[in-house]
Amino acid sequence: MRLDRVSLKDFLSHEKTTVSFKGDINVIVGQNGAGKSSIIEAITFALFREGKGKQEEMVKKGKANAELELVLRDNNLEVRVLRKIPPGDQLYVNGKLTARGTKEVTKKIEELGLNSKVVTSTMIVRQGEIETIFDTLTDVLKRVMMIDNLEKLTESGGKIKQLMDKYDQEVRSHEIYLENLRRLQEEKSSLEREISSLTERMEKTREELQKLESEEAKLKDKIKDLEEKQREYDVLLSEKRRAEDELQRVMAELRNLEGLERRISNLEDKEKELEKIVSLSDTILDLEGKRARLTDRKNEFERVKRQFEKKSKEFEQKRKLEPRHEEYQRVVSRLKELEEYHERFTSLYSTLRNLMERKNKIEQEVRMLPRIAVEEIQTRLDSVSKELDEAASLQKERKVEYDQIRKSLDALLSATEGKCPVCGGPLDEPHRQELTQKYRQRLTELSKELKDLEGKLESLKRDKSRLEDEHKRAIRIDAERRGKENDLEGLSSDIARLELDLKQLKELEEEFRTMQRRKDELENDERSYLQVQGVSEAEVMELEDQMATYSHDISTLEEEIHQLEGRVGNLTKQDVESAKGQLEKVRRELSELQRKRGEKTNLESRMAELKRSVDELSRRIQLLGFRRQDLEQMRRDLEVLSKQLREVHGDLGNLEGKLNQVKGRHQEVENEIAQLQEKVKEVEKSRRAKERLEKLRKVLSEGMLQSYLISTLKGRIENNLNDIVSMFDISYTRILVNMTQTKTLSGKVELTALNQSGQQLSIGMLSGGEKIAVALALRLAIARALTGEIGFMILDEPTVHLDSMRRAELLSVIRESMNVVPQIIVVTHDDEVLRIADYVIRVEKVGESSRVKEEIAQ
Repeated sequence: MRLDRVSLKDFLSHEKTTVSFKGDINVIVGQNGAGKSSIIEAITFALFREGKGKQEEMVKKGKANAELELVLRDNNLEVRVLRKIPPGDQLYVNGKLTARGTKEVTKKIEELGLNSKVVTSTMIVRQGEIETIFDTLTDVLKRVMMIDNLEKLTESGGKIKQLMDKYDQEVRSHEIYLENLRRLQEEKSSLEREISSLTERMEKTREELQKLESEEAKLKDKIKDLEEKQREYDVLLSEKRRAEDELQRVMAELRNLEGLERRISNLEDKEKELEKIVSLSDTILDLEGKRARLTDRKNEFERVKRQFEKKSKEFEQKRKLEPRHEEYQRVVSRLKELEEYHERFTSLYSTLRNLMERKNKIEQEVRMLPRIAVEEIQTRLDSVSKELDEAASLQKERKVEYDQIRKSLDALLSATEGKCPVCGGPLDEPHRQELTQKYRQRLTELSKELKDLEGKLESLKRDKSRLEDEHKRAIRIDAERRGKENDLEGLSSDIARLELDLKQLKELEEEFRTMQRRKDELENDERSYLQVQGVSEAEVMELEDQMATYSHDISTLEEEIHQLEGRVGNLTKQDVESAKGQLEKVRRELSELQRKRGEKTNLESRMAELKRSVDELSRRIQLLGFRRQDLEQMRRDLEVLSKQLREVHGDLGNLEGKLNQVKGRHQEVENEIAQLQEKVKEVEKSRRAKERLEKLRKVLSEGMLQSYLISTLKGRIENNLNDIVSMFDISYTRILVNMTQTKTLSGKVELTALNQSGQQLSIGMLSGGEKIAVALALRLAIARALTGEIGFMILDEPTVHLDSMRRAELLSVIRESMNVVPQIIVVTHDDEVLRIADYVIRVEKVGESSRVKEEIAQ
């Protein structure tokens, strides 16, 4: 299954990146730290949710979440994996969601043939680890075959022993199950007897209940008849009381209507008097309207008079200020013409002042900088460095001599054959002691000299460090002085130029200031002029005509008001309004009294009718013959009977509840009996399961299964390895996989190569290119043995630490590997790898984010 594309969102250094793998050999190239390896980390995380460090550390700095999408293809099969941080994983096969959640997605990927241990150990090769497979082969095979897991199964605390203990405990529980089964069967018999007794008692209680219900029904029928009479009695009594109440009310209302005719006559006289006053309403309204218009005309006359006086005064002031207004306009116009020169003068003057302040500041800074002899410090530094190198070289020589003498002394002291281990001549005891004393004396001298040299070196290192700091400081100060002197030279030139420009603008600046002062002098008169500028002579004359019109209207209105006052006398609008209200009230009272005149006749007729009705209702109540105490006694009898019924119902309910409870327990006991009978049957199964586990544990403990798996896998790996190696250009006929221990892989697994003459050579004796070819072939052979066909291989920085010859050999091996694996992805910062690429993915770092550009190899 090939890798089609991978998308990264806020993952490590990638903000939003999509990478497609369109070639057979895809090369991801970029500088160190650009984010190349992050793409491989994304592929590994998308496949197995595995990565370096904590998952939250893989989220791009400043972001809260990260998302990855990986697409794999194989003929007509498309698998799309979505991984998220925090988790929210999904897997789609041909567009259909088939797995959700971390465990389910990882399980589905395993089912597709991508085991995490196999892939990360063989198909993904980390930086500088191509040939490490030779040294770690034993661990790799253990990891991918999970031999350790098989061994753990046989341990005393392993899963097999735990299951055996569980089955053993179940077997021991057999007697407990039988005892419980006997006890439950006895309880079942007791419950069945109790159910029979409760059923018989319930039948008797039901018979008693039927008898009481019959008596209750008869008593209820009698009560029902009396209740019908009671309802009729209550209706007649209620009607009689209503008729008596209404008769009393009618008689009271007739007493209230006495003296009605006299009150009607008095109101009719008052109505005529008020109608006469209301007839003068329009005349009074006309009078008040003319009085209001007279007041308005007088107010308008006063307002126009004030305006006339104000405008006349303003018009006179305007004629006096017009000459100064014209002069103000000329001054403002000239100021606008000079504004540009004034702004330029102000800007140049400000710039000149800033430059002079800056020049003074730099001159002061230059005066404060010390003068330091850089060359003299450099000479002293070179002398100390040379002396330090000589002391270090001498120290190294003395250490070598010390180690050699120390080894010779140790050999001399341990020599036992009478032969000098140093010169090879005969060795007796005096000679040994002489040499021993000589060597120890020289070691003492060398030790003292090395200690002195160590102190001297420390002192020289401190002097060198101090001189280096002093030299750096001197260079910095000298460069700072030259920079400031250059700045002063430039500032002096700029100041001279600005002073010349200001001299040329000075005359126009003085004129600008003169005009500005004159403008300030005229400002108050100009504001006064603007306030009266809009006043005209026509406006003044118009106000004078309005005053004459208002004066004529006032005289006319005063004459008309005098005539109207003679007609109405002292009556006012309030008097008329009051008369209208009183007239309305009198008319309503007359209408009400006339209505009551007719109502009085109706009441007299109703009083006679109510007296007849009361007599008839009294006669019917007497004929009914209903007594309330008879009904009350029957109801008390019914209450006693109902209480007896409730008690019997309660007894029946209790019996039913107890019966249901006993039946429920009976059913529970039957279920428990069935379960225990089933468990008794399961005990025999547990005994057989324990025996099978004991046999399996024995097989695993003796390593028979591990031995079979290892020998089988060894053969597959060796055959795959030689099939793959035959596709590379190497001179060996066969590669052998040698295992010193085939039961548990406790020994080391090594490779040897057979040459044309049948001689076995260790892998270390192969050339660099041959070792690379065998290492890649071995990884592919293991992967093919465990997963079948291999869809891709990833090499992370494979050329690191290789010389030019080894790099060329590696590239040749990668190109030849296309015969075995259909897709290879190479991550590198080495442009030389581009020679073998079909498709190039360039990665660069822009700020804090990685960017990707894809291209077809040229």
